[in-house]
Amino acid sequence: MGDYSAPNLADIDGDGDLDLVVGEDNGTLKYYQNTGTTSNPTYEAKTGDSNPFNGTDVVNYSSPILVDIDGDGDLDLVGGERNGTLKYYQNTGTTSNPTYEAKTGDSNPFNGIDVGNLSAPTLADIDGDGDLDLVVGESDGTLKYYQNTGTTSNPAYEEKTGDDNPFNGIDVGSASSPTLADIDGDGDLDLVVGEYYGTLKYYYNQQPSSVDGQVPTFTEKTSDTNVLGEPSNLVIEFSENIKTNGGIVEIWNSAEKVATISITNANISDTTLTLNPSSLTSGVYYIKMASGVITDTSGNDFAGIDNTSGKTWAFAYNFYIGTDNADTITGSAGDDTINGGAGNDTINGGAGSDIFVYANTDNGEDTITGFIFGAGGDKLDLKDFITASGNQATLFANIDKYITVSDTGTAGSAKLTIDADGTVTDDVADLVINLQGVSGIGGSSTPDTVALGHFITDNLILV
Repeated sequence: MGDYSAPNLADIDGDGDLDLVVGEDNGTLKYYQNTGTTSNPTYEAKTGDSNPFNGTDVVNYSSPILVDIDGDGDLDLVGGERNGTLKYYQNTGTTSNPTYEAKTGDSNPFNGIDVGNLSAPTLADIDGDGDLDLVVGESDGTLKYYQNTGTTSNPAYEEKTGDDNPFNGIDVGSASSPTLADIDGDGDLDLVVGEYYGTLKYYYNQQPSSVDGQVPTFTEKTSDTNVLGEPSNLVIEFSENIKTNGGIVEIWNSAEKVATISITNANISDTTLTLNPSSLTSGVYYIKMASGVITDTSGNDFAGIDNTSGKTWAFAYNFYIGTDNADTITGSAGDDTINGGAGNDTINGGAGSDIFVYANTDNGEDTITGFIFGAGGDKLDLKDFITASGNQATLFANIDKYITVSDTGTAGSAKLTIDADGTVTDDVADLVINLQGVSGIGGSSTPDTVALGHFITDNLILV
């Protein structure tokens, strides 16, 4: 191994057991894969291309730590070195096949940190806010503390000194090398520090445990009705700040599991968990999540979701997409989002406030029956037909062939005014749409007037 070995244990290959990475005096890293089990490990040296750290060199006295710096669920590498700075290698691969890329300058969140000599970093949530703070040992035997004032995915480290440094006054003599873990099982982080002569010093955390006994619970789930209108996020609000050590959410219909979504801290912002089920079709679903996938920042487990009393979340996903043929699509009694796709389609949104999407100029010539006008009624989503610059809105020249609103009765006409930003009345484009059987349209040759509103969020036209 050489001299000045600095070990770190982490699951490098994503198989659930701990592998070994060792820094050494020449600045390189050696990798020993655990080919045994979690309870009976066997370590096998890997070299060349089989060593994901091959080519990594911090110059001298490498002191590695592997943690998820960017919140994407895999392990990144932070390396201390002889000159007191910290090098950062982002994992641009995966949890099971890591690839480490050196980041410098502003891309290195530890840029500018310099403890003098022999930096030995460790990262842990010191202040209980759910992100990783930094503690660095150094040649004089003391410990420096850098609080993460950023986020789990975009950390920013600010040095704390004096009484703001919980490690102020600790001095092991020389070459301090810290690690933090719950040694006594009381729910908080204790400190173990290696030192120059090879001994280990233990510092018991005397502060009361941050475990508050209060488990996180639901406060809100997506919306009051738990209905998703278009491909959109599932949003769960909890009663307190949350975090995860990884896990999955399963989405089921009445018969089978239809989707699995992996959870990392990148899905979490304070009290909010956001998931994106990208491949669901219209239907009714429920969620399964095991207990402990989500915890509060003190480590109290969320009870999970399993479709039993008090732990259930069912939701409707009312999004309809037609085929390339001439489809007949009928929405539900709720709020639907309907895209007929290619082909000349006949669409009825049913009851509710529905959105009819025209995503591109390949939608064909669709007929919408039973269109509900007025506040709280139906909407046309024409955003892909419209480009806007400043106060000018430009429509595709052939947009009028794509939109026909019809039912029964005699014909009339109405003027649809497109306002690019909802505030300008002069710089607009006009479009005449054929309206049949709409309340308020008479049978005379003189055009009647139907009031049409302005843009609302995401270029939806409220009519």
